[in-house]
Amino acid sequence: IPLFVTKMVVAKENLAYILGKNIVTQSLVNESATKVISRQAKLVSIALSSDSKKLAVGDEFGKIYVLYNFMSSKDPHNKLVIQSLPQWHSQSVNCLKFTQSD
Repeated sequence: IPLFVTKMVVAKENLAYILGKNIVTQSLVNESATKVISRQAKLVSIALSSDSKKLAVGDEFGKIYVLYNFMSSKDPHNKLVIQSLPQWHSQSVNCLKFTQSD
């Protein structure tokens, strides 16, 4: 893990962390299953759902993104989906958390 990681989360067999404008995801079972996802703004918060199926990130401008299928996969039907939530905040999103119902 690089020295400039600002936030990191672990759930089940997956690890995800923020590295500037990048989200890095890695399987704890298969170290070669690593993916880097780049965004345009600096990312400041990250949360991983307890079932490891959803990853949320918040940026410095108040936007929140939810990522699905974020782990590396050879299945062409299992493509990365990034959903931008319609509501946004006027300031940086510094903390995110999934509830048990999410």
